[in-house]
Amino acid sequence: MSNTPETSLPDYLREDILLHPENRKFPPFDLVRLLGTVFAPTQGCRVCILLDFEEPAQLIQDFAFLQHEGFPVQKNAHRHFYLGLHHGAMAALGMGLFLSTISKTMQEAFMSNFLIFMPMILLSGFMFPVSSMPRAFQWITLLNPVRHYLVVVRGIFLKGAGIGVLWPELIALFVMGIAIQAFAATRFHKTAG
Repeated sequence: MSNTPETSLPDYLREDILLHPENRKFPPFDLVRLLGTVFAPTQGCRVCILLDFEEPAQLIQDFAFLQHEGFPVQKNAHRHFYLGLHHGAMAALGMGLFLSTISKTMQEAFMSNFLIFMPMILLSGFMFPVSSMPRAFQWITLLNPVRHYLVVVRGIFLKGAGIGVLWPELIALFVMGIAIQAFAATRFHKTAG
């Protein structure tokens, strides 16, 4: 048991309820209780709210919330998510440029897209956890920019992680983006010239 007295825990976290959920009794819906649970969570519970603006139209437009005081969760998500998005987009654009240099027709590019991107998505950890893949595939996924991008997205939105935790993934995305774009650009110059 924890050091926290059991009386401080809400009813839904009591040990007998957690061990025997069939004994749970649901109270009637109450918006005040719901908002109290979301905006004042019990100690030890984390809730991530990305949009709790009073005037969302004004604060979201042109990222105006970045100029205002407060909104630490949204600012953290913006700062780290867009950095990861930028590096992930660099890698994706480089791969698109590379595919265009090896394809003679649009149909061939479309089919090459399936040949390259479907395995990348399957090996990214999006559909199947990387930890449950065979060891050889786990090593191969380290070369997959989609895997690193998903780690960044999950870290920011599910765990509230910052650059201190996500820097290896961001550096991997940046290096892959530069390498893929450089390779695609040199290939493009060879085919164009």
